[in-house]
Amino acid sequence: MKKTIVIIIHMIFVGSLSAQDRLEIQGSTTTRDTVAIIKVNYQGIAETVGLYVHSEPTPDFGLGGVFFGGQSGLQGHSSTGTGINGISQMGHGVSGYSYSGIGISGSSKFSYGVLGASESSNGIRGTSIDAAGVVGGSSEGYGVEGGSELNYGVRAGSMFNYGVFGISAAKAGGFFQGEGSAIELGGTLSIYDTGSDDAVIRSQEDQVDGDLILVSNDNVEFHLDEDNNSTSFFRVKNGDNTDIMSLDENGNLTLAGTCSCASDVNRKENIQSVDLNKILLTVASLPVKQWQFKNDPTPHIGPMAQDFYHAFGLGADSTSIAVLDAQGVAFAAIQALKQENDQLREALLILKAEVVENRQMILTNKTRKRKEK
Repeated sequence: MKKTIVIIIHMIFVGSLSAQDRLEIQGSTTTRDTVAIIKVNYQGIAETVGLYVHSEPTPDFGLGGVFFGGQSGLQGHSSTGTGINGISQMGHGVSGYSYSGIGISGSSKFSYGVLGASESSNGIRGTSIDAAGVVGGSSEGYGVEGGSELNYGVRAGSMFNYGVFGISAAKAGGFFQGEGSAIELGGTLSIYDTGSDDAVIRSQEDQVDGDLILVSNDNVEFHLDEDNNSTSFFRVKNGDNTDIMSLDENGNLTLAGTCSCASDVNRKENIQSVDLNKILLTVASLPVKQWQFKNDPTPHIGPMAQDFYHAFGLGADSTSIAVLDAQGVAFAAIQALKQENDQLREALLILKAEVVENRQMILTNKTRKRKEK
């Protein structure tokens, strides 16, 4: 029966061990019971390294480090290779834990500070209660890079803070790029799922109707001038950096082109005729005044929404006037005026004809009287 030798070394240095600069423990190199060859260089408290070693078949760490002096439990250094290389068939290749510092820290001048790979689980996973689970920084490359053939390249989650937080002094805080498929921020996994209240911002190059899509099952809100310290605008610009649409915080919408309202007969139902004269009379009695919106000095002329709604019963509520309804009432009133004008024109022609006839009769009578004399 094969023996398994377990060596556990916990080093807690309170004072100095100037007389001992290296601790060497070596098992037999001629038998199968060799556990490890361990060499610990001791150069003072600041560089102390603790070791925790288990041999197979114990299903735990291949190599672990514990130190209670505020420094590293385990350190690995290499000039050209890997400082620490951990491999496991079923568990963690490298696992690090710290009460108040960094669980795993890696640095490199020309390559990855920390590189993790896995065939069926997470390449790198970091968890923290109060700080960031994974932090990466680089002068010229990526701070954090993740890749996967079948799952997430990088996945981050937090119960009380940001799942992913990115910051850059010269570039965007976050950059996302996909190969022909959707890039989603928020929302559910399915890009066409309508069973969730989450919203999705999606970029999809093969989408027929657009490359950037905003999907929501409920309200979509844009807050302008949330701190109420200046005039804010929601702007849409074209390729020449010209405003083609501008919406300010007071609700004033400015368009570079025209505004068209859907009015296709194929989209309508319950189509009825209207009493043009009645609408004209109602318009004539509708109060029209000059006014301005609160917090906006721009003057306007028009009826109040409550008066318009009470007079015509049109629109979704009594606090707004739909452009289509205002246009429809104006068209109806114009047509009523046209009918009235035609009637007056016809009456005027009749009167003119009667005047001509009367004049002719007067001239005829005058001529006859002269002849009689």
